[in-house]
Amino acid sequence: PRPFGLPELEEGKGGGSGSKSDKLPKDYLSYEDFIFFMLSEEDKANEISVRYWFTCIDVDGDGMLNNMEMRSFYALQQHRMTQLGHEYIPFEDMLCQMIDMIKPKNDDFVVVED
Repeated sequence: PRPFGLPELEEGKGGGSGSKSDKLPKDYLSYEDFIFFMLSEEDKANEISVRYWFTCIDVDGDGMLNNMEMRSFYALQQHRMTQLGHEYIPFEDMLCQMIDMIKPKNDDFVVVED
């Protein structure tokens, strides 16, 4: 299953010919998707969960997390931290810490294998 938030195609009512017009975007979370989400949320350390969350953040689907993808998600968290009165941590500092922890093969992007 695809991570929640990423459209999965389902069969339409067009007779099942398999053409693009028979495919509709899925805008709900199925029971199977929900279970997959909950298991990934509960145990973020296992490989399946890591791949699940990586896919959620990899918005362009190229298999790499670049600076812009990470920045867009961090901006939301930064706003939330500010609202809760937590210390402001610039994105560049957080990115530097992540690079130091993950030690990716390429400093321009992170792949799930890193």
